Amino acid sequence: MIPVLNIYYMLSYAYQTLRTGKYAELATMRFENTADLMSAILIRTLNTQLRRGIRRGYVNKSAEMPTVRGKICMSESVRRMSSTRHNVVCDYDEFSVDIYPNRVLKATLNLLLHSEIPNERMMEIRRALAVLCDVGTVDVRHVDWDFRSDRSGDDYPMMMSLCELTVKGLLQSESKGDMKVRTVFDEQRMCRLYEKFILEFYRREHPEVVAEASMVKWALDEGLPDDLPVMQTDITLRCRDRVLIIDAKYYENNMQYRFDRPKIHSHNLYQIFTYVTNESAYGGDVSGMILYARTDCEKQPDSSFVINGNRITVRTLDLYCDFDEIRRQLDGIVCDFIKSGSQ
Repeated sequence: MIPVLNIYYMLSYAYQTLRTGKYAELATMRFENTADLMSAILIRTLNTQLRRGIRRGYVNKSAEMPTVRGKICMSESVRRMSSTRHNVVCDYDEFSVDIYPNRVLKATLNLLLHSEIPNERMMEIRRALAVLCDVGTVDVRHVDWDFRSDRSGDDYPMMMSLCELTVKGLLQSESKGDMKVRTVFDEQRMCRLYEKFILEFYRREHPEVVAEASMVKWALDEGLPDDLPVMQTDITLRCRDRVLIIDAKYYENNMQYRFDRPKIHSHNLYQIFTYVTNESAYGGDVSGMILYARTDCEKQPDSSFVINGNRITVRTLDLYCDFDEIRRQLDGIVCDFIKSGSQ
């Protein structure tokens, strides 16, 4: 299992806000598991937001009242026979803390109460929930994560991203319908974090190259069919006329077996080959790399070959070591990339 502190560093690069001073203390704390880490980050972010003020918005409500407020709902008033009590049913908007982002935040904190975290963190969560006492909740299994919460000047965008990562990465449904929280992220969520971490690391630490998740154009002889799939890389590094396309892969088993012999995942190789050959059709020196997260299997991917004049490299990144060593591994990839271009 990846050390929890390394998960924190990966999150810090993926979500640049975590690199500010108010989160510096977290890097020195001991966390029992990933759920413990996520609860600490969410609580710290919420406390910071409370100093600015919890976000409010207009919420539509309907109620029976003696005076008109908003719009009269005639059909509902007649159905309830409210006129005999001199009341009317009105639909109106109320400026309230009971908005969807706050409900999602509250539901996520409630979910974390079902996780294996220390009593001290449980107390912090309960104090945070007390602040949200006037906020309703939602079923975290059916949250619409496409809702927008991108207002500038507050921490809500990051909080909602962390809530999504927590719910999708840690939530585990049981047969009885109860909810339970895993102690580590699932493979799919770790894969997304792994990709984003590497991209943001290069953006921040290596300004000498341009790092982006770029689109690769199809090298078509004619036409542009609408049904062709979009080719978007995980990480593309550019330096002058040179391009390195990195496909970041996080698997429990980073090699497939055929007749008991370890092989590179064929679909991964086809994918990077497609990216590289189409990108190289537009000029420049283009190479590709499949960067697997290292596992504890005896055989690890480690290959380099040339296909149609383009070099394809298969390597692993060890996430189980001290973070300074992880940094050294990532720095080495850029150094090799720049060095090979100067030869």
